[in-house]
Amino acid sequence: AVRMGTLEGMKFGHLQIAKISGGKAEFVSTVSIDEINTKGIKPAAQKKLREFDGKKFILNGVNITSSGDIFISGQDFKIDNMGDVKGRVYKDLLMFQFDKAGEFKRYYGVENTAKPAGLFGGAGGAKSFPSEFALYESPNGKDLFWNVFLVQDVDVDCSSETSTNYLAGTKTTTTTCVYTPLYQGKFGKIDLASGSISDFTTFGGKDYFLYIDLEDNGKGKDAPYFSINGGKQVVYVARQRKGGISGSERWGNSLWFGKFDPTK
Repeated sequence: AVRMGTLEGMKFGHLQIAKISGGKAEFVSTVSIDEINTKGIKPAAQKKLREFDGKKFILNGVNITSSGDIFISGQDFKIDNMGDVKGRVYKDLLMFQFDKAGEFKRYYGVENTAKPAGLFGGAGGAKSFPSEFALYESPNGKDLFWNVFLVQDVDVDCSSETSTNYLAGTKTTTTTCVYTPLYQGKFGKIDLASGSISDFTTFGGKDYFLYIDLEDNGKGKDAPYFSINGGKQVVYVARQRKGGISGSERWGNSLWFGKFDPTK
């Protein structure tokens, strides 16, 4: 545990990737952290680039486009050992682009807009949950869509039950709380020629959260989307959350369906 904590806190000077094919290395490529941030790109509305700090990050996926470019996506994090809740706090969204020969091209550093936990933004809130990514390339090979499932907030649903011991003349109240991460879907569009990235668009607006069934210990339908037309298009499902105490006041009565078509 001590060694793992040390590795997670170490800052490295370079990022290295290798491609293994047919039992041999086709290339081994290394890029400095300084060069990564020099070639950093951000959405226009974001105030500043979320720089890569050279520390260990969560690997979310590796995607290869039709041209052979390699996109490595992940999420930065820190360890919070203060307060009652301890653990990882997931931070910015990262993506590194290399060409088919392993030469570094671009870095995308996107801000995590999830609600922080408390004044100092430690563990225990929305940022205690990692994001999920999916990349879709347009059929013409000109655009790449970065789909992010981001936990924006945590829904807390508490119920209390009181039992009475008539012999002892005492009452005991037990409160049980269920904490549910509220995911929102966001899309950013990357122009593969220029490398520019659009501002991220939220599915259905700020009051709709992706419908993820967490019943039956997470064994239910836990994917907030399904494919249609032979997998060429994706439909996302979100439900309205009003923020009330219970029932329709809490979640509302409407669902939102959104179709994503990478050709448009």
